[in-house]
Amino acid sequence: MTEIRNAKLMGGIGAALSMIGGVAILGFAMKVLAVKEIAEALGKEEIFKKYLLGVILWFIGSVGAALWMTGLIGASDIGMILTGTIGVLIVVGVPLLILGGWLMKKSYDMIAEETGVKKFSDAGMAYFLGGLLAVVFIGFLILLIAWILEIVAFFSLPDELEEPEGTALLA
Repeated sequence: MTEIRNAKLMGGIGAALSMIGGVAILGFAMKVLAVKEIAEALGKEEIFKKYLLGVILWFIGSVGAALWMTGLIGASDIGMILTGTIGVLIVVGVPLLILGGWLMKKSYDMIAEETGVKKFSDAGMAYFLGGLLAVVFIGFLILLIAWILEIVAFFSLPDELEEPEGTALLA
């Protein structure tokens, strides 16, 4: 049995912190470390690689979305909105949110399959749909749901996992 209690706590707390503005980066870092620990416990490096790339793309896409929101609020005329900030969102932000969400979904699907915690699949799907629908603002509501599902998923993990096949020592 491989203990993942630390990953469970770190991931759950990190998911909660990622919803709070000033400490969101800390929360994302905690989730990345938790997924790394889970991937190592399962002997599936691909879980971590997909998640890490997904988070990086997600972060860059979020910056694009934030720039769009800032430009939308500060714009004085519609021409500036259409040519500048919406262009950044459409060309950079949304595709990266979608791709990042897809990779996180794939990673969470693998965790769900290996651990039996199906909430990871739900959280991954919500991240993907949230990124996909971010342009029409409903995506941001779906992302809130994704964060809640993610918190529940991490805290639903068992404290220990079975050893991955092929790693047990011969007696």
